[in-house]
Amino acid sequence: MGEPLAGHPRSRLTFSPDGNILATTNREHGTVLWDLATRRPLGPPLEQAEFDIAFSPDGKLLAAGGCVMAWRGGGCTEGIIRFWDVATLQLSGPPIRAHAGTVSHVAFSPDGKTLISATGRFERTMLLWDVATRQRIDPPFVGAERTHRAAIALSPDGRLLVTRSQGPSLQPGGRGYMNQRINLWDVATRRSLGRPLTGPTSYVKAMSITPDGRVLITAGWDEKIIIWDLAIELWRSRACRRANRNLTLEEWQRYLPGEPYRMTCPDLH
Repeated sequence: MGEPLAGHPRSRLTFSPDGNILATTNREHGTVLWDLATRRPLGPPLEQAEFDIAFSPDGKLLAAGGCVMAWRGGGCTEGIIRFWDVATLQLSGPPIRAHAGTVSHVAFSPDGKTLISATGRFERTMLLWDVATRQRIDPPFVGAERTHRAAIALSPDGRLLVTRSQGPSLQPGGRGYMNQRINLWDVATRRSLGRPLTGPTSYVKAMSITPDGRVLITAGWDEKIIIWDLAIELWRSRACRRANRNLTLEEWQRYLPGEPYRMTCPDLH
């Protein structure tokens, strides 16, 4: 595989769609684009260090989330999203002044026209942006639980958004990143798909969806990798086989409040 890149630990990284460029970023050493054929940087580090980076589907832009203003103690007071021209390594158009805190995660839609952002502060919203106009697209995603350094993943078809939130701590005194939850969203309606998935009890550091959109993989600080089946139709069929009946009206109102009642298992009467 050749010589390793002379990079730095604790970096965020992402590959260009054609696999020829690797982009890395961290606060100490900035953002660097690497030529994978030569194992050398394409140029000097970009002007600012960023928190997260993502290539556009055509590979022409690199979106970078970070912070533009900081308190004396180092905390962020205004998040920002910058767009870099990959060919020239120069800023492409005006930046977006986004969340109140550091923009911790960014992700492009499959057509490259929309960018989704999340913040590192305890907020309940993820925002959408028009890449061409740099204007916000409303409504935002608004969750019931606050996120912290929110991780996000977008399905290859752009229809499903997966985010991480933090429920009530499982440790005495509320310490630690315990009781992590995985939230599924319908991008078109901005509505959550059922209740959060519970399972990870450690801080979920990264998430990724397979190219076919059917499997979610999460990795946590407890060194555990969890594989989730995202094929909702399979969830329904498995639940129907196990229960061998439809939900009662009382159960429906408890688990799916506000939704009109219908048979969850049409083949069962």
